[in-house]
Amino acid sequence: MRLRLLLLAQAEPETEIQLHNDDIALLIRAKTALAAGNPARSAQLLDAVEERTYHWHYLRGETYFLERNYACAADCYQQAEPAYPKETAPKLEHCYRELNDYKHAYEYACKQK
Repeated sequence: MRLRLLLLAQAEPETEIQLHNDDIALLIRAKTALAAGNPARSAQLLDAVEERTYHWHYLRGETYFLERNYACAADCYQQAEPAYPKETAPKLEHCYRELNDYKHAYEYACKQK
């Protein structure tokens, strides 16, 4: 029960949502796959999740980031940014540097200070 509450708090810190038990299990397994360094497995699990929350976008961004797909990672991180501004700013800076978009990279570098 505590893990479910933790995931809900991470998923949508500003609003209460109801995730299906299957979605919660998939998010946990996807996060575990990321921690194990398996972004492909994490992506498969995340694609099976029905509810696209801030937490989902952050985790999906992490999978793209580990796969060095920086354009897709940046898109996901931007959608997760309202709930995870401190976590996404350095990732977005890195993505934009890799994409040679130095204007946006500078913008996210400034957000970290």
